[in-house]
Amino acid sequence: MGVCLLMSVDLALVVIVVVLVVVVVAAAAVVVVVAAIVVVIVVVVVAVVVHVVVVVVVVVVVVVVVVVVVVVVVHVVVVVAVVVVVVVVGSSSSSSSSSSSISNLCILKLYDEVYLYLCGCC
Repeated sequence: MGVCLLMSVDLALVVIVVVLVVVVVAAAAVVVVVAAIVVVIVVVVVAVVVHVVVVVVVVVVVVVVVVVVVVVVVHVVVVVAVVVVVVVVGSSSSSSSSSSSISNLCILKLYDEVYLYLCGCC
């Protein structure tokens, strides 16, 4: 009887140890699965942030390019207007010599102002 009781206690201890090992392995598996889910969520969030940053950079670059093109077009229009004024006033005032020198001074002053506007004060 003592031997049977001892064997049943040993068997009970083995079953308890096996159950504990299974519980620990299952808990470790749950931790691994949760960690994997967290890693996937972090990767997705980082990917979304990177895409948003790329879109913002592209929008900023497009806006800068549009502004530069508009500024260049305005400058070209102003220069063409000054050239047209110089040609028209120069050709119309070539008949009278006294008014020609005055109008040429006005044209040069206008050209200087446009040049300062386009190129800055220096």
